Amino acid sequence: MPGNASASPPTPSIDSEAAPPGIGTTTSLLTSLSASALSVLCWETGIMFCDEVEFIWNKSYRSPVKWLYLLTRYIGLAASLGNPFLGIGASSLSMTCKGFLILQVTAGQALVTLVQTIFMIRGMSPWF
Repeated sequence: MPGNASASPPTPSIDSEAAPPGIGTTTSLLTSLSASALSVLCWETGIMFCDEVEFIWNKSYRSPVKWLYLLTRYIGLAASLGNPFLGIGASSLSMTCKGFLILQVTAGQALVTLVQTIFMIRGMSPWF
C-alpha cells in the first residue's frame, strides 16, 4: 500500500541466532542416538548387576579398587543419562553442542583418570 511507506520490516536483534536449515533434524538425531546408547548401557548394567554385587559390593569398604570401579561404572552411566536431555528444549544447535561438549569432556577426563589409577594399582600390586 502506498500510504503505509513508513512501516519497515522488523530487524533481528543481535542476540538472536539464525538457525540453519535442518537444525531440528540434527538435534532430533542427536537425542535419538543418545537415547539408544543409554538404553544399551542400562540393559548391560541390568544384566551384570548380580555379578557386580557378588564380586564388587562385597569387598571391604577400604578397598580402593571397589570405589574406583564403582566411580568408573556410574560416572559413565550418569554422563550418558544427561545426553538425551541436552537436545530437549534446546533453542539452537550451538546450545546443544556446548552442553554436550562440556558434559563429555568432563566425564571423559574423569573416566580416563579413574581407569589410569586402576591400571597403576593393578601394576603395583605384585610388589605390595
